[in-house]
Amino acid sequence: MKTITLILLFSGCYDSASQAPVEEKHPPLSFGVGLNLGVIPGIDAGLQVSRFVGTRLKAGYFRYNDYPYDVYVQSVKLETRSSLKLGAVEILGDVFPFGSGLFRVTGGLAIFTRNTLHIRGYLGETIYYEGQEIRPEDVGFIDADISWKRAGAYLGIGMGRTVPKNRVGAGFDLGVYYMGKPSVDVNYTEEYTPEIRQALQEYVEPYKFLPYLNVRVSFRLIP
Repeated sequence: MKTITLILLFSGCYDSASQAPVEEKHPPLSFGVGLNLGVIPGIDAGLQVSRFVGTRLKAGYFRYNDYPYDVYVQSVKLETRSSLKLGAVEILGDVFPFGSGLFRVTGGLAIFTRNTLHIRGYLGETIYYEGQEIRPEDVGFIDADISWKRAGAYLGIGMGRTVPKNRVGAGFDLGVYYMGKPSVDVNYTEEYTPEIRQALQEYVEPYKFLPYLNVRVSFRLIP
């Protein structure tokens, strides 16, 4: 009789436990790194906070020297050689609006360690200024440095998790940096420097945004 009573008590306890609500387990935080191959190539460290949110700390640098390009400033042709230095440290937030999907919206702050465009320009044709003929050999070359603000903002869309579910993942980003109003510094003869600086400033005024395209290969490290 005692044995039957114990069995009934055990069965009742088991049945009650099996009907108790089970707490839904949240996925643990996962950590990984990424390799970025785009406008500003570099590396990042990412943390997947939840299936809706991830965050990344990113650093990159890009340099291009002696790019030939013809520029027309107030209908005057300049043959130029350009050197671009572009580097940034960024704090980014990835938001996955659909939770389990790969689509994300990314925004963040960029601190530019380098954001300077150096231009050496040569007059590409003979011009007339205030009734005076000016030939290319009379001008020589003009050095100009164009720079943007040190801090900027980024906004874009992309595909791919901040930290992949498997050990290796891939994705891409498409967005734009807001870099602010550019400033121009000209190194030339004092006689023409103010006019040249003003003309170049008006030419580069609209270039406040930098389009961004990136392919990212990511690696999950923890867990």
